[in-house]
Amino acid sequence: MMKKFQAHKILFLIVALGTLTGCQVGLSSVAYVGTLDATLAVDRNEGRIGEPVKIIFTVKNVGREPTGKPEIIELKSKPVMDIVVGYAMTDYVRWSQQQPSDTDLYRLTLLPNQSKTISLTWVPDERAYGKPVVIQGILHLEEERTDDVRVLLPVK
Repeated sequence: MMKKFQAHKILFLIVALGTLTGCQVGLSSVAYVGTLDATLAVDRNEGRIGEPVKIIFTVKNVGREPTGKPEIIELKSKPVMDIVVGYAMTDYVRWSQQQPSDTDLYRLTLLPNQSKTISLTWVPDERAYGKPVVIQGILHLEEERTDDVRVLLPVK
């Protein structure tokens, strides 16, 4: 009886994540970094050549104090948040490379309960066929300190 209840809680969490992030139910992953929650959601369970895949990466300050200090991350050489789609050592696409140069990619300020979301639509091509593609939501915390959330998306 206990296992059945836990399975329902997990299914509810997956459906809730999809609803909250605006993705249809698909794959998702969550990481907790101090007072920050990082959530990566993909709108499908498998990719198909030529069919768009919507990817959403959200970072939220879950600090409990409404008057608490903001989380501020500021870097010089790396975007604070990024989405990377790739296989092995090959990047198919990076969210940060598709942004205008005037976009502030190097600073993130979040008050308690605030979040920032970035999204990317990726269309798998022949290079991804038959391979599990790694989709990463990357959070650069410092120049040399990175955390990420990942999902593996099979492409057929």
